[in-house]
Amino acid sequence: MIASVYRFIVLTAVLSLVSIGALHAQTAVTGAIAGYVTDPTNAAVTTAAVVATNAATGVSDQTATNQAGLYRFPSVLPGIYSITVKKDGFEQFTRQNVRVDAGTTIPIDVTLTVGSIASTVTVSGQAPILQTDTVEVSQTILANQINSLPTFGNNITRLSLLAPGVSMASGQLDLHPENSGEDFNVNINGGQTNNNAHILDGVDNTEVIQGYSLLVPTNASVQEVKLTTSNYDAEY
Repeated sequence: MIASVYRFIVLTAVLSLVSIGALHAQTAVTGAIAGYVTDPTNAAVTTAAVVATNAATGVSDQTATNQAGLYRFPSVLPGIYSITVKKDGFEQFTRQNVRVDAGTTIPIDVTLTVGSIASTVTVSGQAPILQTDTVEVSQTILANQINSLPTFGNNITRLSLLAPGVSMASGQLDLHPENSGEDFNVNINGGQTNNNAHILDGVDNTEVIQGYSLLVPTNASVQEVKLTTSNYDAEY
């Protein structure tokens, strides 16, 4: 069992690196689940109980819909979840295999069916969930991909080359980085390497002079890598 798990993010910065210090740690290490609960007439269902359960740990979090039928789990750890919605006079609704990544909000809108709460409507297969609350361009690489993909020297920063528009920066060794942080820095969409920001578990991990990572964790200790290359949220 790995004692510590890291979330690692690389993103481009339009402003100078001074602005990176204002990053919010919670945004980088957790995700969110939100949505509307309605009845068959499209009217909002208030005070419905909504439960989000982490499939790996079995830990559940509960909230209730407000007067507009809206619910939100603002801070959940990355992982696979099931969402259950209960309300007297309606059948119980369950959606399984909802994947939450760090720094993303997953929209789960629910239409309840009139009936007994003892009956359950379960949704297990679904189309990919579109991100409707952000226009950022990003790519998330999960632990099973990290462990399966070959990297030189077990160096996770090489995986940034998998994102569109990313290329290896010139002037660094091909097989082994020259900097003390062991970071392969990259050009993103034609930008300079010192315009990149590196965030490790919500903490700025960027060396201020050349823009390298101060610390590069081993592949086995990383849960996911998120590469945000364009139109990132305002907190970045």
